[in-house]
Amino acid sequence: MYEALVVCFGMVVVLCLIGSFFITKRKSRLNRYRQYIIRKIITASENDFRERRDFTWRWRVYNSVSYNRMLFMFWIRPGDFYPDKSFIDQKAMPRHRDNG
Repeated sequence: MYEALVVCFGMVVVLCLIGSFFITKRKSRLNRYRQYIIRKIITASENDFRERRDFTWRWRVYNSVSYNRMLFMFWIRPGDFYPDKSFIDQKAMPRHRDNG
């Protein structure tokens, strides 16, 4: 009886270690991807600001997907959370309103 508990506890510990490894790897990948997106948005927003256009719409699109959602929906690649990547394009304009 005691040996079975030790084995079960050992299996739980091993599974937790394996899970934490994969979560750490996923967090690292998400961090790199989100930093890439942030750099692109900052560059595009600076250009929008200089041209007196609305620059906040890019951040609204970026914030539409939370970090936790991206982390725990591990079956979706980070790049697939934003199917329309026009918000990181420097020449893009928001599609929902006139920016003139």
